[in-house]
Amino acid sequence: DGELDADEVLVGCLDLGMEPDEVSALFARMDVNGDGAISFEEWRAGYAAFRVVGTPADELLAFLKEHKLEKYEVALREDLGAKTVDDLLEMDESDWVDAGVKKLDMKRAMKALAGRQNQ
Repeated sequence: DGELDADEVLVGCLDLGMEPDEVSALFARMDVNGDGAISFEEWRAGYAAFRVVGTPADELLAFLKEHKLEKYEVALREDLGAKTVDDLLEMDESDWVDAGVKKLDMKRAMKALAGRQNQ
């Protein structure tokens, strides 16, 4: 049908030896419009960014790792549409709760984001 859904990506990536959580994070990064499918345009853009995603150049992932929040990456990207750290700055506490972020982790994240704004 010209698009890849989450199951198609999961099967293909598992065959390549990826872990399910890695596949979920990859799908969240590539499904830019959040419609649950990867179009040709999204695939092309994701492939072009392949050398950036998951590296220190991926600012959002680097921030999450720095603050021990990487376990929330999929929820933040998929459920809340976060693509950058600036997207996190626009979220309020209820957004973090909706993404399943624990209260202490949320407070740590918000403190780190506030410090980032003051720089």
